[in-house]
Amino acid sequence: MLGCTTCSIIETLNPEEAWPLAPPAEEDLDWLRVSELKKVVWEVANPMRKESAFYDPDLPKMSPPGLPISGIDNIPTAFLPLFELDSSSTSRNNPYYTAVQCVVLILFLPCSRANLMKFLSYLRYMEPAFKHLLEQRDSRALLLMAYWYSKLRYGTWWIARRAAVECQAICIYLERYHADEALLQQLLQYPKAFCEMESHPGSSSLYSKGPGIV
Repeated sequence: MLGCTTCSIIETLNPEEAWPLAPPAEEDLDWLRVSELKKVVWEVANPMRKESAFYDPDLPKMSPPGLPISGIDNIPTAFLPLFELDSSSTSRNNPYYTAVQCVVLILFLPCSRANLMKFLSYLRYMEPAFKHLLEQRDSRALLLMAYWYSKLRYGTWWIARRAAVECQAICIYLERYHADEALLQQLLQYPKAFCEMESHPGSSSLYSKGPGIV
């Protein structure tokens, strides 16, 4: 409940005053840090042990499938040059790899109760190196965050408002400060559309054979 509350509370509905457009502050991404600490509490408490009142033998069936640990067979071609991915890429040699795999996992799924665990895999598997890039407002890390937010804004209540506001803030930030990155701007059109900054994207836009896509 504390984790959900932390995610749901956002001090402004104005994208210009939200992260990452707002001036840097110590509390930036505090909700993400709380999410990470929940994993520590979970491991200590182990609420799924058999003698626990919360034990549910069906819960493991709800867990997301394991993410690929290497390779790019399932990744849209347009992502490859921007995130410097190739057949040898892994989470150990590329800080974007796991985040890209988590985004690909949910790219064409609705954020429903049945799919929620797949959406939360983005947080569950977030690498420290990727989190550091977010803290530094790295353009490619922000783009992946925008993709994740763009799907969540239509989903679960506790993050929908933050997702809507900060997705718009990221899109504005990337357009304002990284306008010269052509491929990034091309891929930015997808989250922009979901954030109602232009028309809704086609369901197969990333896989179409248009210029620079596949």
